Amino acid sequence: MHDIWFTSDLHFGSYGIIKMDGRPFANQNEMDETLIENWNAVVKKYDDVYVLGDFFHHSRRHDMADILLQLHGKIHLIIGNHDEYLVKALKNGKLPQAASQRIDVLGEIKLLNYQKRKLILCHYPLPTYPGRFHTRNDENLNTYMLYGHVHTTGEYDMIRQLIAEQETPMQMINVGTMVWEYRPVNIEEILKIQ
Repeated sequence: MHDIWFTSDLHFGSYGIIKMDGRPFANQNEMDETLIENWNAVVKKYDDVYVLGDFFHHSRRHDMADILLQLHGKIHLIIGNHDEYLVKALKNGKLPQAASQRIDVLGEIKLLNYQKRKLILCHYPLPTYPGRFHTRNDENLNTYMLYGHVHTTGEYDMIRQLIAEQETPMQMINVGTMVWEYRPVNIEEILKIQ
């Protein structure tokens, strides 16, 4: 039996993201080491981890390969706005085979079915996600929109306010690493959120 995990906006290799998010790290090496340690503390070898964008941030190929080889689980990438270097390295065969086999690129949006529930996975928050207004048989309550991208910025507050103001409930959940104590979040935790 394996578990399913979600995360986004790790930005491995970025010093600037520490300042932007107010992350509690002295430097990028401390951040990267903590993210790896926290990931491996919860994710097991055969688990599936969906990274909803911005996995790396302009990292060098050998840095990406080294990190990919350290992380547990099978990694599935939903492309974010800072993933071009990783996607290009994978496409052009610039990463060692052992590292490139650890990750598959799913595109910019993915629908995941799980126990009669639908999860829409995208880097960007989509307030009009598929199933959002399908209230017959409470289908909207069994459809979740998982996203990242907004960090802890004004956009984060804007999305939270939008969700709170809706008459028809929205199942929009930010899986950004900074929201979940710098670790992936398990699918069962996600499904408990109403």
